[in-house]
Amino acid sequence: MQINDDMWKSLISPLPCLDTTTACISSLQGLAVSNSPINKKIEESIALIEEKIEEASKANKLSIDLAVFEPALQYFLRQNGTTGQTTGQTGQVAQTQSGGGFLNNVLGIFTRPVGLINDLLSVIGIPLLRKYTGGNEQNKQAAIAISDLRVKTEELRKSKEEIAIKTRDSVLFSVLEFDVRSREFQIQQAIAKREIQRFELYKVSYRFGSSNTEAYLGQQSSLDKQKASVLREWSQMRSQLEKVKLIVLANKNDEE
Repeated sequence: MQINDDMWKSLISPLPCLDTTTACISSLQGLAVSNSPINKKIEESIALIEEKIEEASKANKLSIDLAVFEPALQYFLRQNGTTGQTTGQTGQVAQTQSGGGFLNNVLGIFTRPVGLINDLLSVIGIPLLRKYTGGNEQNKQAAIAISDLRVKTEELRKSKEEIAIKTRDSVLFSVLEFDVRSREFQIQQAIAKREIQRFELYKVSYRFGSSNTEAYLGQQSSLDKQKASVLREWSQMRSQLEKVKLIVLANKNDEE
């Protein structure tokens, strides 16, 4: 018939509080959102997608950069010898071969810079232009895929926020319902205490012959009904309490 502070703390444990104050409801709402299994799954999905986006962005950027670098490297590694004529001591004309190769092409930077620049532009001009326009078709498709992933990430974030709002509302309504159930229990408890006191007085009168057995049994039946009402309210209050715990501590309950 009595609920002291220790019993109350034991009942609501492990909840930090359970009343209709703004601070308590905000605390319970925060716990419910952070413990939500659905929100945790969404957070994991968002983290995974963002990791994939970062990897894909780096790979796509590297692919575009290589598209420019590879033709330039091939140019320096090419073998493009040219044929010339030289006159020997005997006056005869001889054919000579001037080799290409990496070293000769690199030396061309100093011996024929203008020609080298023209040659390089001829091989990297188109890839360089593509670099600043999103790359080739494959690079553009990869960029589109990355954009799609970013859109999905934003959709997941939106869904997460919607679930969080519904969770907060659910906590609020559940706490308010618990408050109603607890007040109903307290009212029935107070009525029962008065009925018990009244019945004890009536019992004394009955023992001294001031009432008959039928009336005494009627009073006892009325008291039993009041006690049953208290038990019903107690049961409904406990049921609502478990509902609040289930919403707020969902993740912990799942782990258990």
